Amino acid sequence: MWRVMSPLAEDDAPFYVLGLLNPGERVLFEHCLCKSRTLACLCHELTRLVASLTVAEASLTNRVPTERLRAALMEQIRAIRQLDLPTLVKEALCEAHFAIPSTCDAVVFSDEAGLIHWVNPAFTQLCGYTLAEVHGLRAGSFLRGPESEPEAMDSLGNALRQRTPALRRIVNYHKSGKPYRVEIDLRPVSKGFVALERVV
Repeated sequence: MWRVMSPLAEDDAPFYVLGLLNPGERVLFEHCLCKSRTLACLCHELTRLVASLTVAEASLTNRVPTERLRAALMEQIRAIRQLDLPTLVKEALCEAHFAIPSTCDAVVFSDEAGLIHWVNPAFTQLCGYTLAEVHGLRAGSFLRGPESEPEAMDSLGNALRQRTPALRRIVNYHKSGKPYRVEIDLRPVSKGFVALERVV
């Protein structure tokens, strides 16, 4: 029986994302895709990863992905699954089509009202605030200060209200009062918002 019906269904996800399944296999895969959120998340992850691969690594021969490409994709999937993140946050990252955050990326997960529910250790290292201190708060209420650009603040606020993605650079403030500039990549997901913050 075709492999997607086995516990190793993920092995066929790269072929689906790359459009390399024959019509019959594609129908069977999409049937499974409709019934499995895990498989759907996997395809979202792969779509993002395939887009980021170089042309050299994505070379195809006889419509079959090279072993190098396949190995690279599966290694990225395993890496995401091994991240020390809550399941809800992993799903949000997949749904938002984020690549694997680096260990220095601050990750923030908030509800539909923009109230923070989870932050990673990199967030605490970046701004000095722990999850216990910021849980239930809006990021702007404690990170903004005199040098924070009004246009960027308005843009992020509008993105939250309209549930649209936003990519903005802004001056934030550490708990100690020291300013720093970050790039915020904010994306809406079904259960709220997920954002990556990187120092620039």
